[in-house]
Amino acid sequence: MHGFTVDAKGRSGGLALMWVKNLEVTLQSFSAHHIDVSVEPISGGPLWRFTGFYGVPDANNRIESWNLLRLLGTRSAREWVCMGDFNEVLHQHEKFGGNQRQWRLINDFRNALDEVMLSNIGFQ
Repeated sequence: MHGFTVDAKGRSGGLALMWVKNLEVTLQSFSAHHIDVSVEPISGGPLWRFTGFYGVPDANNRIESWNLLRLLGTRSAREWVCMGDFNEVLHQHEKFGGNQRQWRLINDFRNALDEVMLSNIGFQ
């Protein structure tokens, strides 16, 4: 098993990305909110890109996350998988408990995804 980590600051944050030995993974960039790598199967196959993403928790500063996503979107034309905790929803029904999300915040997230041509593939 191979991996890369971004240290936590105090008791918050910290990211980790781990992968199996049959992949050649090259670090492209990282921050407190992302790890971006290129991935190439050792047995052959197309080179692709993976980004592990952690959205800014404070909704008032979430635009920083979308600006980072936009910047990352300009860095490569490869097939791109971006996953993680964006700290935002695309639809009100995805929010469980507490107050509903502000439509402005949802639309900011949707617009950022559209601009970098990412699609939600969902999860179960």
